[in-house]
Amino acid sequence: MSDEKEIKTLSQELKTQREMYFHTPIFYKDIKDSAKLNEHLLKHILTWKKRDEKGINRTNSLGWHSAVDMHTRKEYDNLLRHLFDMQKEIYTAEGYHPDTEPFCDTMWANVNYKYSHNRNHVRPGAQWSGVYYIKVPKNSGKIFLEDPRPG
Repeated sequence: MSDEKEIKTLSQELKTQREMYFHTPIFYKDIKDSAKLNEHLLKHILTWKKRDEKGINRTNSLGWHSAVDMHTRKEYDNLLRHLFDMQKEIYTAEGYHPDTEPFCDTMWANVNYKYSHNRNHVRPGAQWSGVYYIKVPKNSGKIFLEDPRPG
């Protein structure tokens, strides 16, 4: 009987605690009235691609990859505003200080055709990454996310 009492007392004193050592949050959202934004973006991205047909070679295979300064070009300000609004929502959800301001150090566009894709890659030093799809053909491939941590 005394052992039972000790166990009960011990379990009342110990409180299970939770720490998130290896969590990987993934946030997503649809942008309201995205059709107008997507039309605008597609027009400007295709114009950019015509001016720089070669693009750059990063993780793209058989597709086009723009320069990584998209976030500095005024024609993409509306997309950047949406991304920053979402980032502020994420900061709130993750408990960041309310004065934390979102920033973007690189942003680019990819244009992929049948059989083109982007190879698996990581973004070292990036606290947050994102992807926004403007136009996706029916029955095309889906995004594949893989945990970059070994183990």
